[in-house]
Amino acid sequence: MAKPKTNPKAHQLCARHSDPQSDARPIIWSQWADFEARAKNAEDAARDIELSLRLAPRNPRALFVDGLLNWLGPGFFGDQEVGCQRFLEAATAFGKEEPASSIRWGAPEAHFWVGRCKRQEGDREAEQQFFERALQLAPGYVAAQRALGR
Repeated sequence: MAKPKTNPKAHQLCARHSDPQSDARPIIWSQWADFEARAKNAEDAARDIELSLRLAPRNPRALFVDGLLNWLGPGFFGDQEVGCQRFLEAATAFGKEEPASSIRWGAPEAHFWVGRCKRQEGDREAEQQFFERALQLAPGYVAAQRALGR
């Protein structure tokens, strides 16, 4: 089976943008679309998201995907502490994002994952707040409902 390739056209598109909220969109969408396929090739995925973060360091979706790569990364590629830090950075960055953004995914998920991290740390109050915020952003978010025992 051939090794998955990065998308050079997405990198070129990304490099042409100056808006920090849109710089990484082509790469992030590409990354998300083939996230499952790239799970077997964490080095390439990490390199792609690293490029996204260099182009748009505060892009909440890039931070969120980086959190997933760290949290879920196999073996020595994974680092749950870094994953939790990235989820918190993403949730914070989503709070600063303009409400008119045309892309809607990521904010509830980032808050949910911060809630999981807070649960793991034993911070029940913060855990509750992040799960509740995930539900405010996406009222039908089943994972957040279950995390709150609903």
